[in-house]
Amino acid sequence: MVRRLNPFSKRAWMFIGIAIVGGLVLVGAAGGLVWWDKQRTEAARAEQLEPMIQRIAGEYGLDPSLVWAVIDAESSFDANAVSSKDALGLMQITDITHREVMNRRGLPDGDLFDPEYNLTVGCAYLRQLLTRFDGDLHLSLAAYHMGPTRTARLRRKHPNLSSADFVQQHAYRSTRAYVTKVLETHARLIATPPSP
Repeated sequence: MVRRLNPFSKRAWMFIGIAIVGGLVLVGAAGGLVWWDKQRTEAARAEQLEPMIQRIAGEYGLDPSLVWAVIDAESSFDANAVSSKDALGLMQITDITHREVMNRRGLPDGDLFDPEYNLTVGCAYLRQLLTRFDGDLHLSLAAYHMGPTRTARLRRKHPNLSSADFVQQHAYRSTRAYVTKVLETHARLIATPPSP
């Protein structure tokens, strides 16, 4: 009977196992540090933008906590954010939305990567949606995410549902998640507003 030689002893395998587990722990810790750094960066950017959010939201008769929640969901307070659909800046404004708001509000053209201009366009658009959907947050936020025409068309097919049920049952999955996230953040901010 030929005996197979094991190049590693049990002790060697134990050390290899410990090394692998240790490596995984280090990778996890590094990931945690990246997450923590990202959170700190977002918090710092949000804090810098707070006075501007308060002022511009007020100019459009919007709750600053709602605008804050939209920015958090849209860009995590990254003024240079670009989506896969070429939406730009803090409030993720598309070219179509930009032109529509400029035409309706008489706003001059500007740089959507400029936080003040982006907030102005985004707040004007959010006010426009809230007016169109009679102040209903569920419908207005769904419209912000998937477009007002599509939202209105789907809503007409389901007039007997509450707006919350309509969004949960008939909006796109990504829109449902978006509306839920914004509303949860908004509720949390109302309970504990960001410090000025």
